[in-house]
Parts: sequence; structure tokens; C-alpha cells
Amino acid sequence: MTEEPSGRREKLTAFLEAAKAKGASDEFLVRLLVERGFPEKKVLDALSGYYESATGIAIPQRGGGTGENARDTFLYLLSFSALGTWSAGVGSLLFTLLDSWLPEPGAHRASVALSYGISGSLASVMVGFPAYLFAMRLILRELGANPEKYESGARKWLTYIALLIASGIVTGDLITFLAFFLRGDLTARFMLKAVTLLVLAGGVFWYYLATMKRALASQRQDTIFATVATILVLASVTTGFLTLGSPLRQREASWDAKRVSDLRAIAGEVRKQWTRTNQLQEPRLPGNLSALASAAGAQPLSLEDPVSGEPYEYRRRREEPVYELCATFARSSERVSGAGSSTPSFWDHQSGRRCFVLDAARAVPN
Repeated sequence: MTEEPSGRREKLTAFLEAAKAKGASDEFLVRLLVERGFPEKKVLDALSGYYESATGIAIPQRGGGTGENARDTFLYLLSFSALGTWSAGVGSLLFTLLDSWLPEPGAHRASVALSYGISGSLASVMVGFPAYLFAMRLILRELGANPEKYESGARKWLTYIALLIASGIVTGDLITFLAFFLRGDLTARFMLKAVTLLVLAGGVFWYYLATMKRALASQRQDTIFATVATILVLASVTTGFLTLGSPLRQREASWDAKRVSDLRAIAGEVRKQWTRTNQLQEPRLPGNLSALASAAGAQPLSLEDPVSGEPYEYRRRREEPVYELCATFARSSERVSGAGSSTPSFWDHQSGRRCFVLDAARAVPN
């Protein structure tokens, strides 16, 4: 680090002494000199020298040392990790909702897959955001009581790292947007995702860049950032919960997904055994599910309902190789279908008992 030329330092000291003699306030002098290009720390050091000379007493050093530096580092690491957790959670939640509201043409997405994405994002936001507010409250309280901590090395290093990450996200977002624009691939969903990412990363960049430019400034930026972040989080979480539904609904959807998975596995085994017996010129369907599961080379199968424990129903029809598989479902199937697509899934069902008619000579429907 190069030292400031003695002539400039002497001029700065002489100016401060003259200005203080005329009644200028410390706050005015700091702002004035910083705007003229002097580093804030140099100005504060010069003011310290002025008061030490005027009083004949050296400014006492505040205790704490390594212990307080470690505490400050912990708080900043906690705040930035929590910031990354809740902001990534909000972004992921909004992306999942946009995929649900504006799906690709012809695309299908099962509600259970949608619920997994939303629930994971909600959990990240619900843990990360309160932790961030708690850490920031402690940090701002420390900065208010000890303004010299604005010059903390830990604070500056970690804040600049956060700024680097945020600026990288903003830059990447803009590059991707322009690339899609030049290829003519822009869609409403993509543009909304790009705006979401830009708002999140841009808001973080604006706030932390503002904190690096001030020391004894007002709390206006803190209030604006906290208010906007809280509104965004509350709106996102509320929308997520309204889309997700109650935990009971999600549990029932998971049970129904397990029932469909079990039936598909059973159908796959029926298809395999029919094909094998057909090669022996003795094609036949298994007599019952127990015979299916106990046949040589059969894969492990779940033959019972995951909740009631009742066995699934299997019936051979006269016109072999057609047969039926039946189960009792908790809810009607819900699917997110692409715009302009009305093709239902073979395994769609209403609540209650539902039977699926299959042909062992044909591939198992998806």
C-alpha cells in the first residue's frame, strides 16, 4: 500500500484546522472531502489527528481485537449465506410458478412434480429469510453503535464478494436475454424469468453497493431494501401456498402417485411374462397377482395399497391378453398441461375406485 504524499496530508490537516476554526461540522467536512475524492478513512484519520492535537490526548483504541473480528466475520457469513438461501428460493419458486402458468406447448407435468418444486423452494425461503433478517439486525445494530466498523476488513471483503456474484448474475442474465433476442427465441415465460433474475440480483447489487458508499448515512437504503424484500417474499410465499395447497392434499397426491407407480410396475411385469410365454408358444396371463410376483425372474412388486394395505385388483378378461388393474385413489389426478394440448394421460383418474384396461401384447402406457 502506498502512503499518501506528506504535502497532500499537510494541506488536508491545514484545511481541517482552518475549517474547524470557522465552525464547520465534522459531518459536513467528511462529506465535502469525500466528494472531492479523498478516501473517507483518510479524512477520519486527519480529523483524529486534529482532535488529538487540540486536546493533547490520544484517541483511545476500542478493545475487542481478534474476538470481535471473528464475531463480525461470523455475522457477515451468516447474513450472506442466508441471503443466498432465501433469494435462490424465491427465484426457484417464481420459476416453478411461471413453468406452471406458462407451460411449453404440448408439455405435461404431473402435480406431484410441481408440488416437490414449490415445497422445496418454500422451505428455503421460510428458513433463509428470517435468518437473514436476524443477522442483518445484529449487524446494523453493531454498525450504529460502532460506526468505525464500516471500515471492517471482513465487512468489505465479504460485501465485495457478494457484489461480484450479484454482478455476475446480472451480466449473465443480460447476455442470455440478448442471445435469445438475437435468435428470435424470446417467449413470455423466458422474459419473465429474466426479469425475475434481474430484479433479485440487481436489488442485492444496488443495496450492498450503497452500503459500501456510506458510513454515517441514514437508514433509508436499509428500510427500502428490507421493505421491498419482505413484500416480495410474502407475495411469493403466499402464492406458493395457494398453489401448493394443504399438506394433507400433498400427502394424498403422493399416495396416488405411488399407486400409479405400483400399477405401472405390475403392468410391466405382466407384459414381460406374456412376452416370455408367447415365445414358448404358450401365451397366457398370470392367474393372479401372487402368481405374477412369485414367477421365476419376476421383479419385486408392491401389490398392496400404500395406505389401506388392501391388495390391488387384477382381473383377466375373456379376450386375452386384455386384463384390468384397479385401485382406489384419494384425489382426482391433476396435471399441468401445455397450452393447446388436451391429450390426457392413460393413468389419469378420479377420486375413488378406478380400473385401467390394458393389453399385455402392447407396451405399457406412460
